[in-house]
Amino acid sequence: MVQHEDIDHTGVPGVGGSGGTELDYVQATADVTISGTTEGTANTLLTGTSQAYAAVATLIEVFIPRLDLQANAGGNLVIILLYDGATLIGRLGVMSFPTNAAWITSFHGAYRLTPTAATHQYIVKATRSNANVVAELGTGGTGDQLPAFLRITTA
Repeated sequence: MVQHEDIDHTGVPGVGGSGGTELDYVQATADVTISGTTEGTANTLLTGTSQAYAAVATLIEVFIPRLDLQANAGGNLVIILLYDGATLIGRLGVMSFPTNAAWITSFHGAYRLTPTAATHQYIVKATRSNANVVAELGTGGTGDQLPAFLRITTA
């Protein structure tokens, strides 16, 4: 007989207890062509809800199911950016497409921060270096990827 120890998940994000409280969750299902080549012209992928945050550790998680780069764009960079309103927090991820072949990938990134006790709206944008990329954001179901999402929880 195997005995199992009762495990306390208090404070473990996303598992239960007092940690991991979901503060915001948004999905996107419409494809976005990433054509912007600078941080100032980046294309918006996901826009969180504007709301009041406490000054507590917070985890921001982003999932983009499919980034589709067409052939003949070797050396292209795709940069995923995290904003707080109009203020750029920084680069959440950078992907390099090294060859001229068509290239498809997904993106999953997370960042932990402690916001000021104020109203914030977190936004995910993307830019590219030399060739358009399509962020294909699905609806799920047969033959389609799941939606992209922005999830914010207490850490």
